Amino acid sequence: MLDLFNRYAHGFVAIPVILACKKKGFFGLLHDRSALTAAQMVESLGTNSGHFQVALRLMQSLGWLSQAGNGAYAFTVEAEIHRQIPEDMLDLYHLPLEAYLRGETHPGLLGPWLERSRRRWGLDQPWLADFLDGVLVIPLLLSLKQNNLLVDSEQQPLFSTLTPGVKPALTELFVDRGWAQLKETGPSLTDVGQFISERSLILGTTASYTPMLSRMSDVLFGECRTVFHRDGAGDEHHIDRTLNVVASGFQHQKYFADVEAIILSIFNQLPYEAQPKYVADMGCGDGTLLKRVYETIRKSARGQVLAQYPIRMIGVDYNQAALDLTAQTLADIPHLVLPGDIGHPQQLVTDLHAHNIDDPEHILHLRSFLDHNRPFIPPANAAATQGRSPLPYASLHVDADGQLIPPYVAIQSLVEHLERWASIITHHGLLALEVHTLEPEVVRRHRDLCENLHFDAYHAFSQQHLVEADVFLLAAAEAGLFARPGFSRQYPQVLPFSRITLTYFEKRPYTIRYALPTDLPALVELEAACWPEPLRTPVADLQARLEQHPDSQLVLVLERQVVGVVYFQPIADPAALTTTTFEQVAGLRATDGHTIQLLALNVLPAVQHLGLGDQLLEFVLHHCALKSGIETVVGVTRCQGYDNQAALPLAAYIEQRDEQGQRLDPMLKFHEAHGATIQGVVSHYRPEDVANQGYGILIEYDLGRRRRSASDPAYPATTRRQSQAPTKTTIASIVEECVVRIVGQPDRVFDPTRPVREMGLDSLDLMELRSLLSQRLQIKIEPTFFFEYSTPEAMTHYFQQQMSPAEPVRPRSEAAPSLLTPEHTPETSQEMGTERDKAIAIIGLACRFPGGVTSLEDFWTLLQTGSDAITEVPAGRKDLSRARGWSNDPGQRATRYGGFLDGVDHFDATFFHISPREAEVMDPQQRILLEESWHALEQAGIDPTSLRETQTGVFVGIISHDYELLQVKHNRPAQGGAYFGSGNSNSVAAGRIAYALGLQGPAMAVNTACSSSLVAVHLAVQSLKNGECDLALAAGVNLILSPELSRTFAQAGMLAPDGRCKTFAAAANGYVRSEGCGVVVLKRLSEAVADKDNILAVIRGSAINQDGASNGLTAPNGLAQAALLRKAIQAAGIKPHEVSYVEAHGTGTSLGDPVEIKALGTVYGMGRTVDNPLVV
Repeated sequence: MLDLFNRYAHGFVAIPVILACKKKGFFGLLHDRSALTAAQMVESLGTNSGHFQVALRLMQSLGWLSQAGNGAYAFTVEAEIHRQIPEDMLDLYHLPLEAYLRGETHPGLLGPWLERSRRRWGLDQPWLADFLDGVLVIPLLLSLKQNNLLVDSEQQPLFSTLTPGVKPALTELFVDRGWAQLKETGPSLTDVGQFISERSLILGTTASYTPMLSRMSDVLFGECRTVFHRDGAGDEHHIDRTLNVVASGFQHQKYFADVEAIILSIFNQLPYEAQPKYVADMGCGDGTLLKRVYETIRKSARGQVLAQYPIRMIGVDYNQAALDLTAQTLADIPHLVLPGDIGHPQQLVTDLHAHNIDDPEHILHLRSFLDHNRPFIPPANAAATQGRSPLPYASLHVDADGQLIPPYVAIQSLVEHLERWASIITHHGLLALEVHTLEPEVVRRHRDLCENLHFDAYHAFSQQHLVEADVFLLAAAEAGLFARPGFSRQYPQVLPFSRITLTYFEKRPYTIRYALPTDLPALVELEAACWPEPLRTPVADLQARLEQHPDSQLVLVLERQVVGVVYFQPIADPAALTTTTFEQVAGLRATDGHTIQLLALNVLPAVQHLGLGDQLLEFVLHHCALKSGIETVVGVTRCQGYDNQAALPLAAYIEQRDEQGQRLDPMLKFHEAHGATIQGVVSHYRPEDVANQGYGILIEYDLGRRRRSASDPAYPATTRRQSQAPTKTTIASIVEECVVRIVGQPDRVFDPTRPVREMGLDSLDLMELRSLLSQRLQIKIEPTFFFEYSTPEAMTHYFQQQMSPAEPVRPRSEAAPSLLTPEHTPETSQEMGTERDKAIAIIGLACRFPGGVTSLEDFWTLLQTGSDAITEVPAGRKDLSRARGWSNDPGQRATRYGGFLDGVDHFDATFFHISPREAEVMDPQQRILLEESWHALEQAGIDPTSLRETQTGVFVGIISHDYELLQVKHNRPAQGGAYFGSGNSNSVAAGRIAYALGLQGPAMAVNTACSSSLVAVHLAVQSLKNGECDLALAAGVNLILSPELSRTFAQAGMLAPDGRCKTFAAAANGYVRSEGCGVVVLKRLSEAVADKDNILAVIRGSAINQDGASNGLTAPNGLAQAALLRKAIQAAGIKPHEVSYVEAHGTGTSLGDPVEIKALGTVYGMGRTVDNPLVV
């Protein structure tokens, strides 16, 4: 569901931007001119250059704009859809929803908008319809949440406190979306609705920028300072800061499990005197994070001695409202709150002195930037600023006048900002939760999976300065701040981008930065110190690297001296290294490559004892792991000790290990300790490397799985990994591995029978787990997957059923049959007899359906012509017509439509020896059953009177009792006497047919709701197979004579308001009730053949079961349905791929239909080839 939340938020931000650009003529200008640079458009349109660049980036992220090498923008074909965005959408940003929910405005305020939303805004692009829905739904959900109107309990049912004028519209909205269902007590949240209610505050940060978004024309093309000004009290007017603070605090909860682990490690470390005495949060919001930290400390060793070693929480924020909230949050905790500017941390030290805190070296600093408010301060170091100008930075930064800040200037400002912070950080370090921007192409590829389309835009518009995760890490390294080993996290964990990082920074005595042209002499010195002369990189090549690729070498600076360097480049295909020499590797560079190749790592021998090579490599690997799209680092290294064992083949030498399981060669040991795998020997890589006979050793770092291990023998020597397709036998371990990886807490016990949400996974985690499973198992997984397959065990069985039948699943012999275990399709079985003995023939048919259908010929004509038999309630059905007066019920429209039979009041009572008095009180369903049973037997060539005293069974599906209700309402029971009871009892419906025809086989009525007729057929088939009867009538009947059932189904959201059932369609919103009667005559196939009956069809297998537990009493269970289909196939003795046509109805709802169709695909897709499609 996070996908849907993202689309809502994307639309909430993107729509006003697009409409503002459209109004200003942007689309017309670029369309007419074909291609323009940003500067040309700024000049033509008179835009604020910085804000306009943000709009361009947003449209790049949508895939609407392409950019050529010269910087010129052009529209893609996808941009044409902008014409379909309604221009009145901006009105939604000004709706008085608070007053509406209180009933203080016209109750029809939302009606037209809800109707347009229900019709998906007239669009055929679901994602854009969701974007538009976001403009409507986000403020509505948040208003409901903030006013405590999403509560659903026995004490306060959902919407029970809303006014009568408002409640029906919102009820219809929630029912239509599948967020609520109607019960006798009123609307109630579904599991999906509960999920959305609990997480609606995720949307709060986006919604807090409503004042800014509603004035987007001014932001882009006007005097933008008027949008972002502060009043005399210092309050902002472009944002609802209170909502922003609360929503940001809510989002912190997602990441606190990892924060908690770090806090516990700090405060479990003895002695207590060496632990922090204070925890300070600059930008404390509402104080939630500080409170959670304090509660975590209580659980640590320090928490047991707080009386002797107290700890004080310090909340710092520039916003007084935030400080007030923090003071309330920390009321029962030792704390201090004070105003502060995050851009001037040194002032914090001064202010703390004023509050008698004279030992700031004992502070553990927290910085949480889920909403990012670091001000831009022009950099002071002009030379360093200019030195960055060749670097290809891509982030966007806007100043207070809406003008573009060159990215290299903004990055230098960030470095100087972090240097100021480094000046006050001591041995307790800085724990930082940081948000990051993403490149437009990354956002476009992962639009539904990441927040950045909207997140990057509103941050940039409001002069907040986001940079990419790898850029931030390097900026911190330039300030001497580095991640403590094992104390860094990135989110998402498994997707190929990093939009949030959690890092515990420590201060070190060196810095790391990009190499500059002025570093060339130092690089030449390093080359001479680290490599034998024949293996040194020529000076000209080093200079070319600095000039042509300034972002492909990092230097380590100690005491103002460059003492280490690492060279690297992006490549497309690591396999190419096996056939390339060192002199040729420059030709492998690919700007858009997804692998980083390490070219060399050099550290001055004089400082190697400090472990700087180890730390430089670790930093580079961390840096690469944060780069979008980079998942692997490779390199071709050389052995350091092979010349002493040259008689041994190199392939054997690299496999040697010591008693502790570590590699004997120091260089291979070094890389393996950092998590590398040794892939093999590369011939002729450095022909000049005499010591290694010209060989190189290919190493690989899997950045997503890398673990440092200085002495762990669990890293065995491996050859290059082969990408192997998962098999049924490996799926369970893959599922467990993926779940454990996302859970990420080693102390949490994995249990395959436990729902993953109970293991602590939230919506973002589930999205990541879905992506990881999809990647590992090479299968597409729908967003709602975990609502149905909530445990690892259920997931495993599901995925096993998706695999090719070439590898059958063999259940343990001691295990009982399960819905989750596919049953084997048996071969021929002597006990079951021949196929002909098992099969059942249909030898007769009769029907009466809407549209004037009274025969099979009529029905075939109706199907051939495509006629629509659904109508409004016929004028003659007075009781149904009068029932349409209840105007405020959200389902009232649905009761207007149905399929209705003609002449339901007609009956030849004398023909069936029934008196007029009895016939009058007899349910018309019983009358029609008698007539159509007679017709079916005649159609089968059987004289009905000839069946007297034969073993002929009658099985009738019948559920409604409308005629009984009508008579009760009109006080008719007394007039019918004893006939009223027999005439209106469904159990008599089958018995009356047996009585009228003198049949002596089984006779029973079946009520299993929608499946009643099919179950009646199944029971008739089983009765024939078991020898309980020799001939069987199976029938189903339904009439709509009283409004009660229709009203109930409509209120439950089961009926389509427009009277059209759109089964398996995206627009599915319910089914349509209908009348009708069908009867089939059944006989064992062997006997039908022997008797030369007219065989119309053959039933080879049938099955019944029940859904059991699902997402709701009326919700389908895909696992149970798949199991049902397998039983039917097993009974038929056929293979799934032998079925070519399935006739289905589905639920007619967007939630139920996917479950039904997936069950069909799961079973009938087994062993099916492309040239053998299944028609549904």
